[in-house]
Amino acid sequence: MIVSRIQMIGTQRSGSNLLRLMLGRLDGVAAPPSVHKLKEFQKLLPRYTKHGELDRRDLAMDMTRLIDLNVLSWPEGAYSPRRIVDAMRHDSLAGAVIACYDCCTETLSREVWVNKCLENLYYFDQIVRASPTVKVIHIVRDPRDVALSFRKAPIGPKHPCIAGFNWKRDQVQAEALRQGHPEIHWSTIRYEDLVRYPHDTMRGLCQQLGLDFQESIFDFHRSSEALIASRLSPIWVNLAKPLSSSHVGAHTAASVRDFVKQVEEVTADLMTTYGYQPLYVGSAMSRPEEMLAEAEARNRELQNIHLRSLDPEVEKEHGRRLEFLAELKRLTPDH
Repeated sequence: MIVSRIQMIGTQRSGSNLLRLMLGRLDGVAAPPSVHKLKEFQKLLPRYTKHGELDRRDLAMDMTRLIDLNVLSWPEGAYSPRRIVDAMRHDSLAGAVIACYDCCTETLSREVWVNKCLENLYYFDQIVRASPTVKVIHIVRDPRDVALSFRKAPIGPKHPCIAGFNWKRDQVQAEALRQGHPEIHWSTIRYEDLVRYPHDTMRGLCQQLGLDFQESIFDFHRSSEALIASRLSPIWVNLAKPLSSSHVGAHTAASVRDFVKQVEEVTADLMTTYGYQPLYVGSAMSRPEEMLAEAEARNRELQNIHLRSLDPEVEKEHGRRLEFLAELKRLTPDH
């Protein structure tokens, strides 16, 4: 029996995988890796809608295939097309996603699941319609450190303005959701507090979510999932290490002053909402969108340069799901 469903939202490079692994160490909690099903299947929905009805079987088959191709694996035997169809309680894309997590959770004999697909904050209304009692964890990190982390990562924006725009957009959307759904239980957690004051932060979060706190969460780095993930991509290498606050405040280094200043020019006004103080900018630019086109063009250049530096064998593993999604898109009728 599923007692609680929890959706994590926020911006990537904010410690969400760390938090997922920690929560997954609690008795009764299932926290499988992100597969981004709700996002990836949005434009594919016409493929599964026939005569005005959702083809649950085909949708479930393709969702399970996407899980199979994910770089980070779900527990063996945790899902199947038939089980997903049988578990669906809402005739919708979100209903199918929720059924996937319900199946996984029940297979593991757990009662609570955590969905770490952060981009679901843009599809949250769909989730609420399918599961009105869903809870939310909003994880936040200093946008300057987020931007610096993206600069080195194989994914995400490389230009400071684009990283700042994305962070700001995500926080604005999160606040709009919080205000628009006052009935939803909402917890906000800062990455900085998680790594600096882990016991107090996690005790408080568990209490808010109705979970039993256990010291075992701090052994997350010894789990097989953390060890496997750390070998698959540089973005997960720290998952196999104990908690550390060494990455907090990277933006204070003199060598990144110009980069950080550009992030602040976009995010300064919103930063203070979460307790982050700008170093170089008094307030955000009044019309930052004017720089957006130029920044986006430069960001694409930087991303292409970065892609050429990646290990092709590693990227091949990550590319399997993209090939599958491209094939589904090719077979999806235009609506």
